[in-house]
Amino acid sequence: MARQEALMQEARVKRVWAILLFFTQIGFIVFTYLELMPEDYELAAEFFNTCRSKGIQGSNTDFLICAVAHCRSYSILSTDNDFQNFLVHIPIILLPVESWGAIAKRSAEIAI
Repeated sequence: MARQEALMQEARVKRVWAILLFFTQIGFIVFTYLELMPEDYELAAEFFNTCRSKGIQGSNTDFLICAVAHCRSYSILSTDNDFQNFLVHIPIILLPVESWGAIAKRSAEIAI
């Protein structure tokens, strides 16, 4: 049983790395170090206050992601539905997750 679980975990890890490799190859910056500026935190607070005044809740981290993406003209790819709620009230760009699901699945199949 433990051996089967270990093999399944190994397969999941291979799929994740294949997906990350694929996105990197098509021009996505998957992991990078961004130096955050005081303005990023200030804009995150503004986004938080704007959404909160409209009855929309979100985490500080979510709003920091939104602020950093907005300041740098990045798009956000997330399965977290909170970002859909934010989109109505703050200027962020969300990529449609549905269209990337098929691409990620293809890249994972290639790796196996």
